[in-house]
Amino acid sequence: MDVKIFLEGQDITQDLEPFLIAVTYQDKLSGESDVVELTLQDANHALVENLPPRGSKVNVSIKDFDFGSFELDEVNYSAPPSVMRIKANSISQTSGLRQEDHSKSWENVLLSKIARDIAEASNVELFYETDYDPTIKRAEQGEQSRLAFLQNLCDDNGLILKVADNVLIICEEKSLEDMPAKVSLTWTDVTRFDAHATLNEVYQKCELNYREGQQDKNFSATATDDTKSTGRTLRLNKRVNSQAEADRLARHKLREANKKEFEVTLTLPLNLKLLAGVTIDLDFGGFSGKWIVDESSHSVSDSGSQSRIKLHRTEAQS
Repeated sequence: MDVKIFLEGQDITQDLEPFLIAVTYQDKLSGESDVVELTLQDANHALVENLPPRGSKVNVSIKDFDFGSFELDEVNYSAPPSVMRIKANSISQTSGLRQEDHSKSWENVLLSKIARDIAEASNVELFYETDYDPTIKRAEQGEQSRLAFLQNLCDDNGLILKVADNVLIICEEKSLEDMPAKVSLTWTDVTRFDAHATLNEVYQKCELNYREGQQDKNFSATATDDTKSTGRTLRLNKRVNSQAEADRLARHKLREANKKEFEVTLTLPLNLKLLAGVTIDLDFGGFSGKWIVDESSHSVSDSGSQSRIKLHRTEAQS
């Protein structure tokens, strides 16, 4: 296996090599941290005598592709046969992002300001990679972690939030979908193709209405999926501060709701370019078009290596 493993900066690849069965890296576009998992065979019970310390810093690379820094947070052991599974998370359990600030609140500030405050308080870097920066009239963290609070704010405003290698990244999924496809795939490129098309919870339009009683303001917006002549209507009552925000949020919520209309999962030989957020051109009959990776899993083992990616069709192809 073309793998390198570091524990607290020390190369332990050769130490683990006799035991190593598989290494897997998983990442998702938004809402969840990245995960690295090591599977080890412990036939002589050598590993169980000296469990790896939880909370340790782990770095793993496959074919010289470094996935960044992870925290070892879970050890599972089963026998027979004696197998140890070690999981490491891209967000530390002791990270400031997981901290609760019970009295923290913001009024009339840009979303980027809240994100910057949270990043600085959590000792992580911030990449705010979008021109969309709405004003938040009031936000209170309450009984939730900084990360969960910021995730909710991003969800409400149609933005993606991801944490990788001690960096907090905020961007727009639409801007990722508009990027040129990095790879083109067809039947001969994959070992398995699974596709799903449904009308369940799919909408032809979204109607958003918000009325603020004290100031007697009313905002309403309608977004329509031009690929559908008929269908259900998604109705929302969400706080917005302007007509532009109402229009944008209606479009985002319609796109978000309809993402599950077309889904594809591909299994193929290991390709570390196919990470979450990458766009791909597919040539698979009725499922052809431009797609974006929502989740990816890449594994190497003593029996081979493969990538598995889950995608949804981009708006332009819906």
